[in-house]
Amino acid sequence: MAGAIGKWAAACSVVTTLGCSLIGDGDEAEFERSSAGGAGATAGTSGASQGGTTAQGGTTSSGGSSAEGGTTAQGGTAAQGGTTAQGGTTAQGGTTAQGGTTAQGGSGGSPPPPPPPLEGCEATPCAASNQYCDAADKQCKCMPGYSQSGTSCQAVLPGDPASHTKAEVCAMWTAGHVVDDSMPWASSGPDDCDAGTFSRAGAIDTLRRLNMFRWMAGLGPTWDDVDRNAAMQSGAVLAAWNPPGTVPNTHQPPPTAKCYSAEGAQGTRTSNLSWGSRSPDAMDAFMWDRGSGQTMGHRRWLMNPPLGPVGFGYHVGGVQYGRAQCTSIFSQQGQHPAPDWMSWPPAGFAPTVTVGWTWTFHARVSTNNAQISVTRVSDGATMDFMKQSLSGGIGSYSTTSFIPMFTPKSGEVYDVEITGVGSAPIQYQVKPVDC
Repeated sequence: MAGAIGKWAAACSVVTTLGCSLIGDGDEAEFERSSAGGAGATAGTSGASQGGTTAQGGTTSSGGSSAEGGTTAQGGTAAQGGTTAQGGTTAQGGTTAQGGTTAQGGSGGSPPPPPPPLEGCEATPCAASNQYCDAADKQCKCMPGYSQSGTSCQAVLPGDPASHTKAEVCAMWTAGHVVDDSMPWASSGPDDCDAGTFSRAGAIDTLRRLNMFRWMAGLGPTWDDVDRNAAMQSGAVLAAWNPPGTVPNTHQPPPTAKCYSAEGAQGTRTSNLSWGSRSPDAMDAFMWDRGSGQTMGHRRWLMNPPLGPVGFGYHVGGVQYGRAQCTSIFSQQGQHPAPDWMSWPPAGFAPTVTVGWTWTFHARVSTNNAQISVTRVSDGATMDFMKQSLSGGIGSYSTTSFIPMFTPKSGEVYDVEITGVGSAPIQYQVKPVDC
């Protein structure tokens, strides 16, 4: 799906993320640590994107804010007055729109019909945490990353990324970028601070994208939780009105911030934040993580092996970016197998655009002394990288990043050797492919 991701990358000129960092040229971020199942990080602060920032892998709010949402019906017909015979006929009243239908002084009106009864999983919620209620047919379905096995949903475990075929990787990349609800947010009132409604289909689109990246990295799927989604929705409206540059710390806006609420503050404090991108595309921006070179915090939280459950919030509105996205990241209840080490780009085939992002190596043991050696197989050339030490307290693995000083090419194969981690070198190949 090279066209889809290429379109996303080209469009993302004003996408901003904090998670806690800002995507943009010359931007910086800081993390504050908190305990969350053994490891945690909250917050970060950074300036706003200036002079035009290009992000690969997202969508855009260009030169201002964009609106996306629903339609609110206001008004109706009320009968006031009526007809009175007084030695003749006098018409008093008329027709006035007053937000509903009411009979006053006339012949009376019928009450509105009762709402239709709930059916299927709308009446009986899905029993399993890895299922969701599909509004289309009101049936419980397995969340993305899980498959039906009898009456339950089982995780689709990826195995070793090096074993993934080119066809499998491209099929996953294509499927992961499917969007079923392109307009998932709807307003529920005229107030600026109305959080609105983020559709279940929109949340599932976002989960699908997140679990696509986890599958490529060799990690099991995560799942979302409706209670966390509600908290993240409150966080999203708070973030939308208080983007970088408007408050000292976007993860901890002061009580005087516009649209402040205790639930919203809890949401921004425990999440990755993104501005200017649609909800699923925020996952691409978090994984690219441009502008947070001191931490690579967005990516590290999404690649945290025990991540789950997560929550998603998305709001259209606010100031210059026009939309904001919140993804909760601190829960670590996942029970899937966790590797001794992992990397981005992963071993084996990977979409070319992602191989051009900063490389990260993650391990259960310390990576502080990690060194990387990369050789292009076609001609034996040594590829140059710049090592970047990262702060700790983010996710559950030690991580070091390496910034590629070359442009990866589809069809090439790169031999990678990591030393200084454990007792023996770690070797694998990276194979960029245009999907």
